[in-house]
Amino acid sequence: HYYIANSHFALEDYYFAAYYYKNFTKTYPRSARAEEALFKSAFCSYLNSPVSNLEQSDTEIAIEEFQLFLNRYPESELKDTTNAMIDELRLKLEEKAFNNSKLYYLSEDYKSASVALLNMLIDFPDSPHREEIEFLVVKSSYLLAVNSVSSKKEERLNDTIEHYHKFVDHFQDSEFIKKAESYYADALRELDRMKF
Repeated sequence: HYYIANSHFALEDYYFAAYYYKNFTKTYPRSARAEEALFKSAFCSYLNSPVSNLEQSDTEIAIEEFQLFLNRYPESELKDTTNAMIDELRLKLEEKAFNNSKLYYLSEDYKSASVALLNMLIDFPDSPHREEIEFLVVKSSYLLAVNSVSSKKEERLNDTIEHYHKFVDHFQDSEFIKKAESYYADALRELDRMKF
């Protein structure tokens, strides 16, 4: 089993290599090579992970496999390497989520954009894109509000104001601050107009 796995790995047939390495660890859990085989199984999934603009199920599998490896061998010498690879894979998932969120925005589906962007803030709170994401939440919620039917307009304008306050609390010196202020001011004016 081990040599078959190594052969597939050498041939860069990572799907089969991962299968045989994983099968080896299940069949021979007490083997001296079990730790190495489980790591290599996860590493094969890592190598199968595509670039961030493609479908990311292989990336999610790789993260799960590395986590399984760390759970089973918490004192492994490969712990730091494994954690670095997990971080790299999570960054790929974050890029995919960010690009998908922006795609909703660019296609003018502002409701979906707002939801996707807010979900991204929950899933990736330390994102390097956080400033732009929070600004796009303000902008998307404003554009959704002004293009809404009358019965939903007030609620959505209030959402814009709330998102603006969160944005300003986090990014007072943002390059997007003037634009965000204009959406905020427009939302306030629109709300005042609706009272009469």
